[in-house]
Amino acid sequence: MKVLALIFTLLLANAATAGDNYKPLNMRVDLDDSTLSIVSYNVENLFDTKHDEGKGDWEFLPLKLPNGAPNKAKIDACNRMSQDWQRKQCLEVDWTNERLQIKLAKITEALNLQGDLPDVLALIEVENANVLAMLAEKLGYSTKNMHISTGSDARGINVAILYKDRLVEYKSHAEEKVVDESGRAFTTRNILVVNFKVKGTDQIVGVYVNHWPSQGNDVKNRIAAANTLNKLIDAQTKTIGQNYNVVAVGDFNTIQYDRPNPIIETIEGRENGLRDALILLKKTDENTFYQLPTGTSYYSYGGTWDYLDKILVSQSLLEKNKDLKVISNSFRILGFSELSKPFEAKNPMRFSFGSTQERVPNRYNFSANSPNQTGVSDHYPVRILLDIRTN
Repeated sequence: MKVLALIFTLLLANAATAGDNYKPLNMRVDLDDSTLSIVSYNVENLFDTKHDEGKGDWEFLPLKLPNGAPNKAKIDACNRMSQDWQRKQCLEVDWTNERLQIKLAKITEALNLQGDLPDVLALIEVENANVLAMLAEKLGYSTKNMHISTGSDARGINVAILYKDRLVEYKSHAEEKVVDESGRAFTTRNILVVNFKVKGTDQIVGVYVNHWPSQGNDVKNRIAAANTLNKLIDAQTKTIGQNYNVVAVGDFNTIQYDRPNPIIETIEGRENGLRDALILLKKTDENTFYQLPTGTSYYSYGGTWDYLDKILVSQSLLEKNKDLKVISNSFRILGFSELSKPFEAKNPMRFSFGSTQERVPNRYNFSANSPNQTGVSDHYPVRILLDIRTN
């Protein structure tokens, strides 16, 4: 266990690389007919402006009704919140259609930075199919090529997939509730899988989108999510057969100090377990690895980076001489400067008081009126490429 912790500490260290092998990193990609792109992005609270019955989406509603009258339902709900900061935040955010359109435009700009739009785009923190369709149209995906989960998250956020039919065709989809050993369901996001046939081959790839319980929950809740993911993968593999491949993506909310560690022990530790694409990159291309951001999210209070957003791949995608396989050095944390800002710890109550951290994700300001003031997201997107050898 100490060795595993040391490996993760080294991976998350902010190292510098020098020497003759150094090459500046280009994170854009131009896709060809043999390269399949999969991107995962936590877009930080993408809500529409309408209330979903039974969900606590009050913060992301307008303060006024279309007729100009105060939105009493929102105001009353905000005032019932138990925490002072929650009430204040809820009453300050006036989530109008104009502000929603800015949010959609910023997500679109962020994804366009990485080059050609991904063949499969996994999205985390999306409220419903209505706002997902808005984003699909903004990006240029067909609204026919989208799927969203129906989990029990209290605020109503879900995970989703948009896809292009350039290289893949839809085969099936499913979702699974996160449950503990006794079968009790957690109030959290379901795990969504969409299965695709890769055109010109006999290979099927299942893209599993995760948003596990946060660090505010006990680690056993994330272990339950990991077991649920394993169960869903096993069921889909049994149904689809030997040509099935897995790419699990999303916000796993797991840090290196989780004990036991849901990724290392529950996902990777089992027979034929998934493999972390970041580790693959470290093994095959250190020059690229050390030029990536030190994580996908930054905890400003503690002054620590975390690699919450992951791409995990089945070992079948690592086999040589196969029609579908991971390009081993293709994993990227897409920390473009346009998505970043320096963080200065000016509050003496913060652990990192007095320090400045560069290249931190520029989280979204939901009260801003101008695109120049909003930021983008508190997470960076991540990407992997698969190589296709057609028959």
